[in-house]
Amino acid sequence: MLDSGWYRPEVVVIGSSNVWSYVDPAHPRLRQSDGRPAFNFGLPGLHIDEVPDIAKGLLAPYLPVVF
Repeated sequence: MLDSGWYRPEVVVIGSSNVWSYVDPAHPRLRQSDGRPAFNFGLPGLHIDEVPDIAKGLLAPYLPVVF
C-alpha cells in the first residue's frame, strides 16, 4: 500500500489492471518534478466507483482537518 505521507507523490496514475499493465509511470510527461516516476496505483478489479475513495485516501495527509 502507498504511504502517501512518506512517499509524497506529485503524480499518481489511478485505475484498473489496464493502468497497471499499460501505463508507463516512467514516461517523461508523467515524471515528478524531482525526476521520480509517477506512482502507478493500478489495481486489478478496481471499479470506477472506488476511485474517489482512493483519491481521498491519497490526499488525506495534505488536507486540513475540519471539525
